[in-house]
Amino acid sequence: MSTTRKKKVPDIVSYLPRSKRSYHLLFWLSLIFPAANSMFELIDFAGPGLFFFRLAGRQVLNAFLIYSNILILIPFFLQKKKKITFAVFLVLSILLYSLGAMGLDILCYRELFYNKYYHFNFLNALVDNFSWGIFLTFISTLLKISLDWLDQQQKMKETMITGLKSELNFLKAQINPHFLFNTLNNLFSIAQKKNNTELATGISKLSGLMRYMLHESNSEMVPVEKEIRYLKDYIEVCRLRIDESDNALIRFSVNGDLHGIEIAPMLLIPFVENAFKYGINFKERSEINIRIYSENDLLRFEIENTNHSYIHRTFDKRSGIGLNNVRKRLDLIYGENYTLDIDPGTDIFSVSLAIKPF
Repeated sequence: MSTTRKKKVPDIVSYLPRSKRSYHLLFWLSLIFPAANSMFELIDFAGPGLFFFRLAGRQVLNAFLIYSNILILIPFFLQKKKKITFAVFLVLSILLYSLGAMGLDILCYRELFYNKYYHFNFLNALVDNFSWGIFLTFISTLLKISLDWLDQQQKMKETMITGLKSELNFLKAQINPHFLFNTLNNLFSIAQKKNNTELATGISKLSGLMRYMLHESNSEMVPVEKEIRYLKDYIEVCRLRIDESDNALIRFSVNGDLHGIEIAPMLLIPFVENAFKYGINFKERSEINIRIYSENDLLRFEIENTNHSYIHRTFDKRSGIGLNNVRKRLDLIYGENYTLDIDPGTDIFSVSLAIKPF
């Protein structure tokens, strides 16, 4: 029995240049060569110096109009649905471009204006330059839309690849989870028989942590209450290794109305893990403060931990990798809808995260 393989549909984005400079270079070459060809008569009239002066002046004016449209007008007005404001500033920029182009032509062809056989029509020149300005803004808008589309496709591709890798790692981590849960249940029963309440509680919390990791971490979003419950269970497990005699203080507070807010699962735990791993030192005073609250339509997460002197070296070598991965994940999921400030101070290591929920 023979099987036929489906032909893979080629991904057109992967065949296109990734650098925006390539597209800008092609765009300018397509403008400069026709412009130079149309100005060759100026060489016979006034020499090559004036020819190159006018050609360069035109490109400066073109750059002003094109990049003011791409970098200012489209991002700040058109993409923010301020269409009337965009249209007004676009017309003004085209008019300014037209007057500049006319001034350049008058400067280059000024000898013709003293010729009685030459008649300069101001209105026709203004209309011609204004029409060319409209054409340039139209082409530059298409260029901006095309480059934004390519960026979006590339980000979607990166997100898909990251998602596939995460799913693969998730499947690898699910090696017979029922066996692990049964083992934990057996240990829980043994701890209860031995009247070791503290150990039984720790095993129960650990079982809940694993269940959350296996069943919730594959979801795109979870209620923030679940993530908070997961953090509390993790903190309770970490407290097991801290005695009352240890000079360690751990605070966890939740404030504000968090109902209905969702968050990417397992997003906050790396910061808490970091605090317990590098912020607790049984020989010195240690403190961890965690706050989660809502403010001005933002979900805020703040954590501070004591930063011991010898921990600096350990953090620089290993911990930074995990936090960089968290930042990449934030970029992929939330884009520009978050801020993350990390301050590895001399005495206190602090993290402040603000997320605008979807």
